[in-house]
Amino acid sequence: MPETQVLCTPIGQVSFLSSKSDDLVPDYGFENRVFLYNNGYEKIAKKLALCGTRTLHFETANGHWKYVRATCNLPFCPRCGKTGSKTHKQTVLRAIDRLLLPGPLGGWVFTMPKTISESMLSKEDVDYLQQHVSKILLRNLEIDGLCIKEHTVGRVNRGLHQHFHALTPLEAGTVLGRIPASALAEIKQEWRDTLNARFELNLESVDVEYRFALTENEKIHSINYALRPIVTAKHFFYLSDEQKHYILSRWGIHRVRWYGQLSNNKYKQYLLSRGIDPTKHQEADILTRKLCPVDGLPYKYVGTCPAKDLPFGQGRWWDENVFVDHETYLALKREQEWQDFLDGKRKTTIEDWTKNQETAEAMRSLREYEARHTPRPRKIVSPVAVNSQLEEACLI
Repeated sequence: MPETQVLCTPIGQVSFLSSKSDDLVPDYGFENRVFLYNNGYEKIAKKLALCGTRTLHFETANGHWKYVRATCNLPFCPRCGKTGSKTHKQTVLRAIDRLLLPGPLGGWVFTMPKTISESMLSKEDVDYLQQHVSKILLRNLEIDGLCIKEHTVGRVNRGLHQHFHALTPLEAGTVLGRIPASALAEIKQEWRDTLNARFELNLESVDVEYRFALTENEKIHSINYALRPIVTAKHFFYLSDEQKHYILSRWGIHRVRWYGQLSNNKYKQYLLSRGIDPTKHQEADILTRKLCPVDGLPYKYVGTCPAKDLPFGQGRWWDENVFVDHETYLALKREQEWQDFLDGKRKTTIEDWTKNQETAEAMRSLREYEARHTPRPRKIVSPVAVNSQLEEACLI
């Protein structure tokens, strides 16, 4: 008789079949919540379970509104821990405003030997190494500031692989973003000496990778890559229990650090002195902008609303994180078309703009008409209340 194959994973914990094999692929979000509940992290598990189920309601004085998903911002959340998520987008928009300067953008990766990168470094060790990375780059490069992010895992391996990514805006005069060979050698030597001194090693060489971006699209790609979510739901699932406890013990620590003139208390004054708007890209995105694209009035917080109770007949999703009214959607669409036209991605004619403007005016008129003629909702009395009133009348 053929052997009976036993399904080791309960069927309730399986989400879909893998396209690459016949194995069942686990539901990473569900499995991670089970681990959290079973190990005393009920609060974090509830955050994962409720992520995205509620929205934050913002509205202007003229009645234009937007609903923004309320998310948990945990890296190992299936919603928040993916590239392009609300958390990742907010981080990238803030970074673009600081790093998108006229010159090339340098990208650095400071690696460590396996004995260190696969160990569970303390907060003190990480802070020490990040500060020395910033000092090494500020000392050897002609830069005013930089951004550093700690990466706890790699893209391929399923365990810890700690290293550091750094982004350095170079001066506009730097030829094609190239760094002198002597400066690169000095940076590698100082990084090697830092590791030897901190961990009492005797390393002869270390790996420090460098690349640069010239165009705006290349710079944005570099920023997206360096600041991407690291310990995703899939990465967290494949970590050992000890490594999971280590990741959770460091939850809440800011992994993106800014140094020099780009630090949090200096960057606004620094950018303004160079004629650069420090919130340009944040104000251009509906997720983070504070002014309505239709009337220019500020959004004010109204309250929260369950995602299932949104006014779906009066608006639509701009993306998976923001739900806006129809007029706001059309205004955002026009802004997007105009930006595509400026970037050469779209050939927009005057007729297109006229048609869009007429559509917006028609939507505004329709909204005003509905506001004037829509009857007020009638109060509905439940049958139980009616019966009780009849009984009281009979008794009298």
